[in-house]
Amino acid sequence: MPAALDVDTIMANGLGHWLEERRGDRVWIRRKYRAVTAGSILAAILLFAATVYLGVHPETIGQTELPGFMAMIGLFGSGFLAVGGLIAGYMIKSNAIAAIKREANGAIASAMGIHYSPTGKPGEMIDFARTFQILPGYANRTSEDFWSGYFGDAGFHIFETTLTSGTGRHTTVNFKGILMHLKTRHAYRGATVIRRSSRWQRWRNTPIVAGPLTLEPVAIADPEFSRNFMVYSTDPDIARAIVSPSHCHTLLALEKRFTSKWHGFLHGSGMNVLFYEQALVIAMRAKNLFESAGFSASQDRERIERTILQFRGVLDLLENIDRHDTKLSGD
Repeated sequence: MPAALDVDTIMANGLGHWLEERRGDRVWIRRKYRAVTAGSILAAILLFAATVYLGVHPETIGQTELPGFMAMIGLFGSGFLAVGGLIAGYMIKSNAIAAIKREANGAIASAMGIHYSPTGKPGEMIDFARTFQILPGYANRTSEDFWSGYFGDAGFHIFETTLTSGTGRHTTVNFKGILMHLKTRHAYRGATVIRRSSRWQRWRNTPIVAGPLTLEPVAIADPEFSRNFMVYSTDPDIARAIVSPSHCHTLLALEKRFTSKWHGFLHGSGMNVLFYEQALVIAMRAKNLFESAGFSASQDRERIERTILQFRGVLDLLENIDRHDTKLSGD
């Protein structure tokens, strides 16, 4: 990642001109969005009010009581108008944001010399993380915003994923956030997992069984760290070396760049980390994930800058790991 890369560089390399050209279109789309949502809700209110009025005063239409089919049309029709209008408005808004986000993220990726695609396939990365229990179980999954490339000799894949169980009204979101798969220069000895406890949940202090590997709980002397994290490893000495102030500071700084204060308070940060062979895998519940575009042009600069800072956090982590003592590796 170029050291001098910042929002001014990105905007000057064509993105600023592209956004400025579409400023008028975005104003028109916002007006269309407001007209569709407000118009449909107003129409729903009027239809519902008319149905109620005719139910109280059926003589207005020459009836002694409002026919059942008219009441059904009025009640269901008003609901359909309201819901349909909100869905149509959402589609207008989301399509506009997706087009801008695709262009903005593409410009950021191009400036960094990496690849971005709004869609892609996670391959085995989700199931690999699930094997080591840094992701919860799921029945269905969706993934988007795929980034990949190299920072020096270190390759990486980053994408957003949502894991759910159940269907329809009974759908439960088990995980929504990012999955980072980073390939390190050195291979780690054994396997180590760091799981952060949320404010509302305590991890069971039982071993993690991942295929032929058994990761036992590791006691960490630092009381503050132990209050927030659980550590599991096939090699306690390597685990304690990994849980160094340098590593922890970098991981927490990365987490801070991806999460908001209130999201962490309500849902728990849920940052779980796996060190295994040449893989560093991070699963993190988070919002505001590489969201470089929004509905309002006034926030473009802020969103792009936040996306750049998030990637700088990933780069800082890779650099920190590369500098870390080689006793963590099998070299």
